[in-house]
Amino acid sequence: MRHHRTVLTALLATVLLAGCGTQGECTPGGAPPAAPPKSRYAFGLPQGDRSPDQRIESAVYVELARSHCGDARAMMRRKDADGDVPGWGSFDDPRAVLLFQAAVELCDGETTRARTVWDVVSRGYGGWTGIGWDVETTTVLRWHVCEAYKSVGSALLQKSKDDLPCRRADEIAPAIVAWNTGDRPDPRLDGAPGVR
Repeated sequence: MRHHRTVLTALLATVLLAGCGTQGECTPGGAPPAAPPKSRYAFGLPQGDRSPDQRIESAVYVELARSHCGDARAMMRRKDADGDVPGWGSFDDPRAVLLFQAAVELCDGETTRARTVWDVVSRGYGGWTGIGWDVETTTVLRWHVCEAYKSVGSALLQKSKDDLPCRRADEIAPAIVAWNTGDRPDPRLDGAPGVR
């Protein structure tokens, strides 16, 4: 009987130590170390450059940074003084329209909608390279657009903002040039159903 208890105790100790990997990782009889918690990157825009910029992107950014999601959404839909151009139509890059729409969706907690809008860029506009850079010259980086890109990308892709730089493009994608020189159809309607 004593032999069985000794064997059983040795077997139990072996099983417990095996769960720890090597003996140095936990004490005999202790539990294996817990896995480190998975990083969770949430949406949030940094406070910062509040330049008196007349661009719609800057105004929408300010509302999103204040968590005024409804106001930001309304700005995206608002028409100009003549009643002609919706807020999104004042953007000079269709990807920025999609980016800020995704930011509005994230602000409202609509991650699935945000991801749907985000994914339109890869399918229709050649990806995110060049986002935030002036479309005409690619020489000026717009802080609000770049920070929105990093924040939205971080939340949707679960990556650090440091891993999402605003890279300058060597040339403007033809779809962006066509959008800027044409009728500017709403890019949010291209494969992003349910945009409000």
